[in-house]
Parts: sequence; structure tokens; C-alpha cells
Amino acid sequence: MISLLAEEFIYQSLISGKELGYDTYVMPESILGKSPKKKERAIKKLKSRGVGYTGVIVPVIPTLLCQCEQL
Repeated sequence: MISLLAEEFIYQSLISGKELGYDTYVMPESILGKSPKKKERAIKKLKSRGVGYTGVIVPVIPTLLCQCEQL
């Protein structure tokens, strides 16, 4: 997921998705926190709740482009 504040928007969205049965992943490079410490704490908490972690953003773009071309 790509968004803003790790400890607010990201956390709630990813946990809600997980509870609904979706595989959810956080990309730390694409989110912010109120401070680096709060961002790291939110990421650790998400990992402990079963949210996946990925540091790879580049492969997402070709996948999205391919999906858009199919529409």
C-alpha cells in the first residue's frame, strides 16, 4: 500500500484489509510518519499483525500498466 501517515491511515487500512481476508503489504519507502521512530514502530506493529513487508516498488508499475492496457 502506498499512502501517507504510517501510524494512522496506513495502519487502519492494512489491518482492515487483513481482517477481511486480503493479503496486505506495506512499502516503507512510500509512506511517511510523524517521525521516523513512529513510522518504524507502526511498521513493526503491522508485521506483528501479519501484514507483509516489501521494499520493492519498481515491479508494481509494469503490473499496473499491463492491467490498464487490458481495460
